[in-house]
Amino acid sequence: MVLNEIHNIPIAIRNLFEFCDEIVILDGGSTDGTIEYVVSLHDPRIKLYIWPQENGSIYNKGWDEPRRRTLMMRMSDGDYILCIDADECVEDTFVDFIKRMDSDNIVCFFSTLHFWKKPDWIRVNAGDDRVWYPNYHHNLFPNNESFSWFSYREDKMHPKLVKRVLGINIPIGLRYIYFSKFLTPLLKVIAELILGVKIVVLDDIHVFHYHYLNGFKAADLRLAEKDKKEELVEVGDHNSRRNGAVLVKRINVRHPKAFYENQ
Repeated sequence: MVLNEIHNIPIAIRNLFEFCDEIVILDGGSTDGTIEYVVSLHDPRIKLYIWPQENGSIYNKGWDEPRRRTLMMRMSDGDYILCIDADECVEDTFVDFIKRMDSDNIVCFFSTLHFWKKPDWIRVNAGDDRVWYPNYHHNLFPNNESFSWFSYREDKMHPKLVKRVLGINIPIGLRYIYFSKFLTPLLKVIAELILGVKIVVLDDIHVFHYHYLNGFKAADLRLAEKDKKEELVEVGDHNSRRNGAVLVKRINVRHPKAFYENQ
């Protein structure tokens, strides 16, 4: 999904061209040149759809993320869906993983690195804010109509991937259960039997989230954190927010080559 991502979309598309047969883009009414850039590529692998939001609205008004994500899935022809945002890239080693995939019915969870203002800083979980690192998202899954997106929130933000089993929508994104340190192999087997899929956790392949590396947008939902004091923390030392500071840690990682090509 795209809305005014001219600073990010060139990197994302270049990254996706490394391994995707098709790129489905749904634009919410960009006015910054995003649509014009995508059209100028003249690439048959790109499917561009435009669904304008309410005039002047921001992400939590008129966005209807579950319907948009589900629509994009239905517009896709591939065997598998890789779901990422316009300000994200997938690690280059993902290409090798695709080549050695040994199942046609798997759901893959990737760990996301949220870069914060510097390319070697990532934001980490705090006691009262646990949507950062470490966390996992169901980014790769089979393309069939039993999968869709559903949000339990009134503003329809941050929907969950669900799979319809015996007429019931079962959330796939129960990462707090799947990846709990208390998880046993038996629980994983039970979850896989109920969902009818194989669950794969890719700890060595990351999604690189660059939203907060490039600055804040005018309608950013976390705009209040723009000027908060950053604090570098050691690994494992992130159990509290430390008086409201944004907690980050330094990380030594090789970014996708599309990132360096755009510098």
